[in-house]
This record gives sequence, structure tokens and C-alpha cells, in this order.
Amino acid sequence: MTYLNRDRKKRLRNFTKIYGDGEFQLGKWKLEPVHLIPEQIEYGQEFDFWISNGKDVFLLSCECSKIQRIFISKYNARKHIYIRFQGPFRKLELEDISNILNTFSGIGIPKKSRFKIIKNLSLKTRNLR
Repeated sequence: MTYLNRDRKKRLRNFTKIYGDGEFQLGKWKLEPVHLIPEQIEYGQEFDFWISNGKDVFLLSCECSKIQRIFISKYNARKHIYIRFQGPFRKLELEDISNILNTFSGIGIPKKSRFKIIKNLSLKTRNLR
């Protein structure tokens, strides 16, 4: 077993110890919000979620902006993958997060130890401004 597999299993074990099954379940994804989400979201506000797909743990950051983009980055081989979504939304609901996670699954995770991917998207969000 390589150190990458050991680190991945350690991240998953720590997520399970701290959060259990997560606060929300979206198919295979377990989701745990870091911040409280208000009813109305303004441009520039950002919300973080710890997510797990049963194989690894990721940090999802959703920012309300006028441009729809997704950044996927990992700056260190031994750290978690950081997913940053930028898009226009008034409310951040589970269906919107599910669309983001499905898009992330469609892009795929590169096998490199350090990478950064930037993609412009056309996601379907219900609460566009």
C-alpha cells in the first residue's frame, strides 16, 4: 500500500469519526456543511462543505458570483482535493449542490499528485439571479 492510499484512508476514517454519515446524503455523496447558510445569498458570499464519496474526502467551496466556473485543485499529494464552484444563485439548496457534484464526477479526478483544473460551465441552477 502506497503512502497516497494510506493518506486517503486516513482522511476517510477521520471524516467518518467526526461527521459520521454526514448531515445530508445525496446519492453516494455524504455532505457536511461548515457554515450556516442564510435564506438570501449576496454576491461574494462563500460556503464550504466537507464531502465524501466513500473513497475519499473533498472540500467543496461554493461562491456566489456572476461567472460560472469550477476549479479543481490539489497542491500537495498528501492533502485533500479542493473543489471551488463559482456561480449565480440566490439560495443554495441540495439540488444545486447535487448538480455541482454530478458535474465534478463527470469531469473526473486526474491521477497526478499536484494539479489545477479550471473549467467554464453551464450548470442548470434553479435560483439564478
